[in-house]
Amino acid sequence: MQFLVRQVHTPAHCPKERGGSKTLYDPGAPVKLERVLGDFPHHTVYYLVEAERINDVQKLLDPGAAHCTSEVIPVSEESITR
Repeated sequence: MQFLVRQVHTPAHCPKERGGSKTLYDPGAPVKLERVLGDFPHHTVYYLVEAERINDVQKLLDPGAAHCTSEVIPVSEESITR
């Protein structure tokens, strides 16, 4: 299943001077991290993730949990047929 994740931090907790946005997620999480996009003026990072379980997405976000809020949205490229 694919998820679009929006992760937001405050300017006071910006990782710019402490290793950058790569410090906000766990690269060893059992997910396929397809894209990482930054809206840096708004202190927001977007991730497109493929994962079997939502807990795996939460593991991905653990490093930023103390400084960020995250919104996890299930998404699909398939259109809905009726």
